Amino acid sequence: MTKNTVSLSSKPDTNACKNWLNQRQPRSVIYVSFGSLAELTAEQTLELAWALKASGIHFLWVVRSSEEAKLPRNFSEETSEKGLIVSWCPQLDVLAHEAIACFITHCGWNSTLEGLSIGSL
Repeated sequence: MTKNTVSLSSKPDTNACKNWLNQRQPRSVIYVSFGSLAELTAEQTLELAWALKASGIHFLWVVRSSEEAKLPRNFSEETSEKGLIVSWCPQLDVLAHEAIACFITHCGWNSTLEGLSIGSL
């Protein structure tokens, strides 16, 4: 595990995401979360990973433990200067954080309402 990948396997560390975001400029981070049910194919995960890397923009990506194997090999290490990959984060707190510039979501009902109510969509 690299310094910018957080293991939240036992009890989620609700401060890890916020602490990382606190070190970023306002409206400088892409937040990516596809909820607890949506699954990307391996190809979709690869395309999204390379797009995030190529963007050069900071990103916070929630990748469930069951989906980690779909990430490109060494992706966390290669993007450690720009990205944080976690298995969980407090979504409402993240969406309300001033560092968030945009929210990439699966558009499930809860995520959509949360994003709209906080103004991240």
